[in-house]
Amino acid sequence: MNLNLLNTQELAGAYVAANTASYLFRRFRAESSVLDFARAHSAQELAAHAANIAANVEHANLIAVVSAYAAVVALTFKEPQDVTAALAGKSLDRLEWADLILRLWHDSSPALSVVNATLSPLVKFRPLTSRANTTEARIVLAGGPDADL
Repeated sequence: MNLNLLNTQELAGAYVAANTASYLFRRFRAESSVLDFARAHSAQELAAHAANIAANVEHANLIAVVSAYAAVVALTFKEPQDVTAALAGKSLDRLEWADLILRLWHDSSPALSVVNATLSPLVKFRPLTSRANTTEARIVLAGGPDADL
């Protein structure tokens, strides 16, 4: 793990000031060094780092705990299926807010399905009765309000 990517001073300040998981999540996610950390490491590496610190959190120093939470938040920049696979069999229970942070991310994620729809425009030319010697072109979408023209 390249912990030098993290702005540990800024993150430690946010961690010490945090009184909720939501606050910690928002502050860490807004810190650009956490995104850099996510880009530099796989979901597996991030999950392993957080789990290793969590397993020995009572012996960890402030920077180690901050890096573990940075790894948890960095996971939120990854694909959900990769995060789920990376966390399988790993315990983050001893990091008090890790599970809440991951739930906040999951609950705030937009729907992951995409629906593609193709609409074919229908072009009809009809002479206007209100004006002599003119023609108007209309683009009408099938099923639209002017479809019966």
